Amino acid sequence: MEIIGYDNFLEMTHLLDYELKMKLKYPLIYIENKYQQRKEYYNIIQDLKEITINDKTGGGSSTQGLCNKDRSNLIYSTNIDVDESWKFGDSILNYHNSFTDLIVGWRIKSLANLNGSWIVKDNPILKHEINITFERTAKVFGIGYDIEIFLMKEPEL
Repeated sequence: MEIIGYDNFLEMTHLLDYELKMKLKYPLIYIENKYQQRKEYYNIIQDLKEITINDKTGGGSSTQGLCNKDRSNLIYSTNIDVDESWKFGDSILNYHNSFTDLIVGWRIKSLANLNGSWIVKDNPILKHEINITFERTAKVFGIGYDIEIFLMKEPEL
C-alpha cells in the first residue's frame, strides 16, 4: 500500500466530540499559540538565511537583517553605546559581545561626523555573537556610535 496524495487536512479538534472539545478548550488554545510561535520562529529563520553578506563595512549609519520588533513578539533589541572621547593612542577599537538568543539584525547609527569607519565581521545574522571593529580617521579623534542589536528568543517547547 502507498499513499497517493493528501486532499483534505483536518485539525485534530475536528475529531473530538463537543463535550471533550469544551473540556480541552484552554489547553488546546495554549498548544495552538505555542505552535504558531514556533512556526513564526522558523519562518523568520528561513527568511534570514537568504542574507549572504559576510562582512559589512561603512563609515556612517547602516542596518542589516531584520530590524523590526513589531514583526514578532519573539524579537527584542538591546542598545550599546560606543563612546570613546578624544584621546591619543590606538586608532582601532574592537567590540565583541555574545548573546544567548539569536541575532536577527543590527543597526549602527553614527553620532559624529569624524567617526572613521567600521566593519561588522563574520555576518552575525543567525549567530550568537557579534564582532565590530571601529577605526578612527586620526589618532586624536573620538568614536561615537549607537548600536542596536535585534535578538530573537526561542519559543517555549
